[in-house]
Amino acid sequence: MMEEKQKQALKRKLLKNLRDYGVIWNEKKHQVIVEDFREVQRKLAERTNSKGQDYKSKVQKYLAQSSDIDISKISPYLVMVESRDEHQRLWAYATSHWSVPVTVGYGRRVRYFVFDHQNDKLIGIVGLCDPVIGLGVRGCLKRFEVSNLCQPPHHNPNHGKVDQGF
Repeated sequence: MMEEKQKQALKRKLLKNLRDYGVIWNEKKHQVIVEDFREVQRKLAERTNSKGQDYKSKVQKYLAQSSDIDISKISPYLVMVESRDEHQRLWAYATSHWSVPVTVGYGRRVRYFVFDHQNDKLIGIVGLCDPVIGLGVRGCLKRFEVSNLCQPPHHNPNHGKVDQGF
């Protein structure tokens, strides 16, 4: 069993590590305080995602500096993320540095970069997916079972798959 001195030393070390990331523990309120979430996220990405840092030099040309941006001239356009290495590196870098929940799952997935016409720099990312996770609930609401999706599209001559699902 851990002695009280060891517990206190471990607690001090843990709280110091959290402070290094910008996370503060309020002992009185027993509450975590994060003043700048983006800064915490940036520090975490730098320290835990070495691939992301390796990618930075390879994707730097897509990242805008403050001087590259005229907010009154922003004109976004979409580019579908392709399987080529350059796109995969840029997507990995962006998702490791921006506040976007990234999940791995089943279903169709479509990913887009959002670039700005004025400078051809990346200004956002969009991920669309068709997750399987909500099919049970959707099935109850639409009065069909998930097993219907596994049947051939025209197993009933009067209904196509789309008709059954919606």
